[in-house]
Amino acid sequence: MTREHFKHQQSPVTFWVGFILGGLIAAVAVFLMGTQKGRQTLEEALEKMEEYEGKVEDTVAIMQEKSDEILQKVQEVKESVVDQIEAKKDVVSEAITSQLDSALSTIEDVQRKSFTKDGKRLTS
Repeated sequence: MTREHFKHQQSPVTFWVGFILGGLIAAVAVFLMGTQKGRQTLEEALEKMEEYEGKVEDTVAIMQEKSDEILQKVQEVKESVVDQIEAKKDVVSEAITSQLDSALSTIEDVQRKSFTKDGKRLTS
């Protein structure tokens, strides 16, 4: 026999594992739907699932609200930072302009003093 023949052939162990697993699933289904205690157990399990579903929905709603609040706060902080930067930008810009004006005046004074002798302007 070729390798391909063995590839497509199932082993007896695989068959029995599937058979036993199917039997167990069928036994659980018969118990849950076919007996009084099984139906009661199934109903209790379904009630618990519905209860947990409600709790999960509540938790998700709370998390959504919290994330919306956090997003709002982040937006407010962002706007505050931008406003502060804008306000400080004007102050810094004015300070730099003032310093540059002062430096320019000093340079002009130095130039005037450096290129004059006895109050007369030196020319080349």
